Amino acid sequence: MGDFAVPYIIMILPFILIWTFYRLMVRKKHKVGIFREAVINLFFIYFLAVIYFTFFKYGMLGISFNKSRYLNLVPLIETIKMFTGNFMGLGNSLYNVVGNILLFVPLGFFIPLLFKKGENLRKVLMYGFIGSLSVEVIQYFTAINITDIDDIIFNTLGAGLGFVCYKIFKRLKTNKIIDKVQDKETNKVILLAIKPLGIMLLVSIIITYGMAYKSTYSPKLSDEEMAVAAFSKYSDGKFVGFENFDKYKLSLRDEGDYLELGVLREVFNGRYSLAWNSQMHFEGKAVGYKIELIQNHEGNEAFVVVLGKNDNAEEIDISFNGESYSEKIKPNEFFLVVYPEYKKLKEDTDVFNIFQQQESKDLKVEFLNSNGEVNNEIKYLR
Repeated sequence: MGDFAVPYIIMILPFILIWTFYRLMVRKKHKVGIFREAVINLFFIYFLAVIYFTFFKYGMLGISFNKSRYLNLVPLIETIKMFTGNFMGLGNSLYNVVGNILLFVPLGFFIPLLFKKGENLRKVLMYGFIGSLSVEVIQYFTAINITDIDDIIFNTLGAGLGFVCYKIFKRLKTNKIIDKVQDKETNKVILLAIKPLGIMLLVSIIITYGMAYKSTYSPKLSDEEMAVAAFSKYSDGKFVGFENFDKYKLSLRDEGDYLELGVLREVFNGRYSLAWNSQMHFEGKAVGYKIELIQNHEGNEAFVVVLGKNDNAEEIDISFNGESYSEKIKPNEFFLVVYPEYKKLKEDTDVFNIFQQQESKDLKVEFLNSNGEVNNEIKYLR
């Protein structure tokens, strides 16, 4: 869903209020027939439906602070992969393509129906392109994180198909209906639409920004205060360790039978968002450790986090990609140790072997006693 989500109803209710006020102002200044007003509002309902299907998956607009995004500017290559790779299945692939076409068919039908000077295929295709491009640009900043030129092509094609449907409708002796609906004077459709849509966009930005602040944590909080606010909603566990590295704040909480690692990430204006959390179960043992590998957004670099409960070891040594880092730890205490730099992951890296309790040449963790000997009593635990 993303780092946080905005419910559809919270975003749409202000849109409806803005639209209602806008239409009242228009009707106060200009005489608008009831039939035309009804069709205009039907078009607005279609607009709300487009917003729902393009942004509000499962009724929520997911917003992501992840800077890793996907942009495809090569026409049809992703569509060809989708059909030939069979990773989505033929049914889902067809649904994706046909759905993108059908989504913009009403746009191509309503534009010439509402505006006489919109009875032009080139203009309708332009409106379809601009509308689809706007959707893709906004999607780029949501949790979808994908902007694909294929969607623009199919949406624009759908608008063209809608124009053909209008031409067929016009041939069915519907001139009296069209005359009651169509504006024969206005030629700046885009400028006309910008007024209400611009206000709606501004309101949506304000709502989203406000919810972003509500779902993130102020940098003015101490590490413990931030950890308590983020991770203590459903737990009474005791925090036993804190570490900061790069844009991450890590906390360790003792839950009795297990330890919980909480990870917060700086996202904007110095504020922090919940990234993820994980657990280390003691499995009936008194001591043990677990390793977490935190990768950057590109996945080609990572830093290591080691957490657990010590017995009588006095030092932990982390060997990562041929370089070592050591840190003192207290006997019979919990520990949270961070390898203090990112390391580039080799293409053939075996660091992930450690999670299967297999030997890794690129990543090794050892605990040393006061005499420098390796302490083998502290075992890797899941």
